[in-house]
Formats: sequence, C-alpha cells, structure tokens
Amino acid sequence: MKMKLSVFLLSVILLLTIPAIADQTDNIGNSIVNQGNPQKIAFLSKRDGRFEIYTMSGDGTELKRLTNSKADKMMPCWSPDGAKLLYLLKKGSRDQLWMMNGDGSGQLKLADECMEDFPPRWSPDGSKIVFTAKYQSKSAAFIINSDGTGLARLSEIGWEGFAPSWSPDGSKILYLQKLKDDTFMYLINPDGTGIYKIMKDSGTCTNPVWSPDGRKIAYIFKKQTILGIESKLYVMNADGSNIVPIVKVSQKVDDIDFDDDFYWSPDGKQIAFTKVANVDADVTDGGSPIFVFTYGTYIVATDGNSDEIQLGTTGTKRANPIWSADSSQVAFLSDSEVHIWNMKNKIENTIHIDDASIVLSSIQGSPDGQKIIFAAKNSSFQKAGLFLVDLRGKVMKLTEAGDYNPVWAPGTILK
Repeated sequence: MKMKLSVFLLSVILLLTIPAIADQTDNIGNSIVNQGNPQKIAFLSKRDGRFEIYTMSGDGTELKRLTNSKADKMMPCWSPDGAKLLYLLKKGSRDQLWMMNGDGSGQLKLADECMEDFPPRWSPDGSKIVFTAKYQSKSAAFIINSDGTGLARLSEIGWEGFAPSWSPDGSKILYLQKLKDDTFMYLINPDGTGIYKIMKDSGTCTNPVWSPDGRKIAYIFKKQTILGIESKLYVMNADGSNIVPIVKVSQKVDDIDFDDDFYWSPDGKQIAFTKVANVDADVTDGGSPIFVFTYGTYIVATDGNSDEIQLGTTGTKRANPIWSADSSQVAFLSDSEVHIWNMKNKIENTIHIDDASIVLSSIQGSPDGQKIIFAAKNSSFQKAGLFLVDLRGKVMKLTEAGDYNPVWAPGTILK
C-alpha cells in the first residue's frame, strides 16, 4: 500500500508506435540528502475543489499553489536534487505523466496512459525516469530522459510489463513481466541491453525492492501448493542466485489477496513489513461471510535465520514503517499514535495525536531527521489535514483544508 517519483509531449498514438528496446525474454529505500529545497514539503490539496499540488515550508508557512487546471493531480514526487517534481494528472480514465520545477514553472507533459498503481521513478542522478503505461492494450515498462527525449519501451510486446525500479547506483532497472498466470522478474541496462531473467520459477512475483547497497533484492512470491496459495517474503542476490525464504506474509483469504509492503533497514540486515496479523470472520443475515482484517507491523532479519518480531498492530489499515538512518529505530502509525521502537533496548516511545484517528497517508521523515509528517482526520465529516510530529513529542497541525500525501523535498528517512 503503500509510498515515489519525473518531459515530453507524448500522445497515445506515439506510445503505440514506439519500438521496443529489446525483444528477447530469457537471459531480468529511501535515504537521500536534500540539496535544493531544505524542509520544503509538497502535498495534494482539495481546498479549491479538485486535487492540486501545493508546497510549503516545514513549519507550515510559505504556502504556494503550483498547479491549476481542470483535472485532479496525484503522486507528487521530488527529483533527487529537490529541484523538480513529477506528478500524475487525471484526464478522464487516463493518467498523464507531467513534470515541473519546484516553484511550479515549466510544466510539461511526459506521457499519456500512465498507470497510477506503479508510480514513476527518478534515476538516482535525476537524468532519467522509468514508468508504467498502457501499450497496445497491455501495460508496459518505459524509460525516458528527464529532458523529454529518448522514450523507449523496456518490456516485451505481448507481455504485461510493469513496476520498473532503479538499482541504487542507477546501473540497472528491475521490472516485472506477466504472461498468463505467471509473473517473472527481469533486469535490464538503462540503454536497453543486457536483459536478464533473474527469477524463473512459475508463480507470481510482487513488490520487488532493492537492498540499500544494491546487492540484493527482496520480493514476495506466491505459488500454488496442495494446501492453496502460499505467500512468502524472499531475499536473493541481485543476479538471481542464493534465494533465501525469509518469512510467510499475508495469505489469501477466500477471494481476497494481499500485497504487503516491506522496507529494508539502511544497513541491509533487517526488513520491516506489514501483513495481516489476525482475521475475524462473521456471517451476515443472508448467510454471506464477512472478514475483518487486523494488520500488524513486523521486523525480520534478512539472513533467514530468525523469526519475525511483531512490533504492534495498526487496525484495519496498513501503516508503513520507516527506519532511522542508523537502523536502530522503527516508526509507524497506529490509529491516533506514532510508535517509535528502539531496536537495541526494545523500548517503545508512543506519541498520542489528537484529531488523527483516520490516517490517510504514509509517514514521511524530514531531511533533518527530527520530524515526521502525515495526513489524517478524526471523522468522515472532517477535512483532512497535515500533522507534523517532533520526535521529542511535540505535535503541530499544519493544515486542515482537505490536504493529503505530503512529501518532503526530496523525502528522507529518520536519522
């Protein structure tokens, strides 16, 4: 559930005529130092009737509206240097990929038919962007230079290609391809050479995430067994070798499937993740089953030699955990509370927040590592606002005007 990323006037017709970079099939975190806009926050707001992108400083001042058009905006994402923003713009049932400068100038369209389920991603140096878009009625992974040139398709024609992501050093792109009921993982160079299928077992691979040093990849793999669908978190080397099962994740219930979120610790030794902790079943008066799911936040070692540790439950919604830069602390939201776990002494610090029982976004750590921000409200009748929490316990409500999805420039974890 989850957490993201940015020029070219491109029509659907052009997308349908782009040649593939490669047509062979075989042989495929988030700690950034902000340079451009320290303590600046981008967010979505519905205060003027539709979702537009705004920025403000870290204390809630210097509010500025960046976009203004007759379409909702989604998923603002800062470039690595904090100078530009990617975002999606809804045109009916279609999502367009746009980019602009951090002050709202230079708004340019990159592509049509983008898919919001797979957010676009900047390369680590900010020179390129990968994204998922519709191509000949199927999803496909694409790459484009950040100046709008060099658009090319990464995934193959005839397959569903999606979820491209960059290795931490920018030398490789990881993406998924689906054919019939199986989803495989591929690596490719940014120039389209060196395509390599790194996961070859039949089944469904989801949510691949690079380790911070780029040497390993964690992913969820679902396969059919005699007892039903089995879902596990695995870690393997980036070349596909040394596959290690780590822990079972949420299992399919009835016809309900789950995509769990997980997050590497900066030192690469642990993974924090969310999954279903408990399922309560009931029956309606008409005899239909009702399931109520309670989610939990967990950590587990990445060597596969230890059991998971549950840090807490987060109610009926998943709440993404974030790590401190030294891997010693994990923070996550649960109802109206921020929980900060010290991994060394196993002590939890809980910060209560009034008017925030309904959490509406993931939490984001500030560049200085001292604060977190998120969107929430207290009832379905209340407008969403942005809450800033100092890790020493001070809570500030920055906005209350229908505001969502705050992102620090460029967005970092806690120190």
